[in-house]
Amino acid sequence: MISGGRTGDGMNTRIRAAANAAHAHRAAVSPFGRHVLAPGSGHYVPITEPGLVIEEIHRLTHP
Repeated sequence: MISGGRTGDGMNTRIRAAANAAHAHRAAVSPFGRHVLAPGSGHYVPITEPGLVIEEIHRLTHP
């Protein structure tokens, strides 16, 4: 699970924190879950931090 770390795009600080907490919880209860924060991104992580997305996909496909 990759979460954006920035507010904006309709997400204020409170909503961002709640969304990221939900993402972290979902990852924690998944058998192979992992929560990654994309600090330079808001909602559009694949657009703003494509390298991070690529790294995480690589991690999944090359354990």
